[in-house]
Amino acid sequence: MEYEHLEYPEAIEALARTIGVPVPREGAEDAPKRPRKDKNLYTLLEEAAVWFQAQLPQNPDALGYLQRRGLSKDVIKRFGLGFAPPNSFFRAGIGALRGR
Repeated sequence: MEYEHLEYPEAIEALARTIGVPVPREGAEDAPKRPRKDKNLYTLLEEAAVWFQAQLPQNPDALGYLQRRGLSKDVIKRFGLGFAPPNSFFRAGIGALRGR
């Protein structure tokens, strides 16, 4: 709403007032509390990351590649780098994750 020289949040509030719609606020006491359904997704992603990280030491070529690129074992561990073996994740990885 450049015409009225409003910032984005102010423009949203102005438009909402015009049509009579309340603007929900984050963290407001009357805001509806939603359960965190994405916790399972985060757990699954963490388990997948751990699986990929475990694959890296088993592949000397991949580990050597990273080291030739100047990444130390400390950097590899700190940033959680891993390796995705060709075609094996969908066969072995998903099965391993489902078994937990």
